[in-house]
Amino acid sequence: MSILKFLKPHFILTFFISISASIYYYFDNTIRIIEIQKTKLFLAANGIKYILPEKYLDRALKGSINDDEFDVLNEKLSRYSKDLDVEYAYAFIYKDGKFKFIANSTTVTDYQINNENNLFQEYIPTNSSLINSYETGKIVYTNVNDKWGVFNSIVLPYKLESGETILFGTDIKVEELDNQKSKFLLNAVLIFFISYLILFSSSKLILTIIEFKK
Repeated sequence: MSILKFLKPHFILTFFISISASIYYYFDNTIRIIEIQKTKLFLAANGIKYILPEKYLDRALKGSINDDEFDVLNEKLSRYSKDLDVEYAYAFIYKDGKFKFIANSTTVTDYQINNENNLFQEYIPTNSSLINSYETGKIVYTNVNDKWGVFNSIVLPYKLESGETILFGTDIKVEELDNQKSKFLLNAVLIFFISYLILFSSSKLILTIIEFKK
């Protein structure tokens, strides 16, 4: 009977230790993978300017780029996106109150369904991230839901010597992060049950030994 009076607080303590361990595992890993994804987005977006031909951005602002240049750059950015494991890489200018493509990558699916972008094609933002980044000159991490899909994205402003601002961006499918979080959740549940069983069984054994020696 004396053992039973220890089991209730022992059960509660074991439960809280186990649940705390599983919660810590889930949130620690989720925060870590989000930071890794943000770093990947930043590095990919920041690298776009090194893919562009010389004076490309200045000429884009003057409207002196032709479709052939755009298509060649599209192929380069498509390979670049694949190599860096991002879904899209692109660049916008802001002109006449509109965001317009001056460079972008294209996926195999886009080619198959004829969903490619054209030079100076208008992009209609689905949130305020583009205009906020353009007006403040600050990097914006955002979630985008447009006709190409749902993405975790970055908007990276780049100011030219002329004072004009170009916006670089990269996207990663939201489902990539969701899949990682689902795996972390499953592991967290397993951690809870395994740690609970080990802690409860071992401490119950210790209590039994103590009681036996009395």
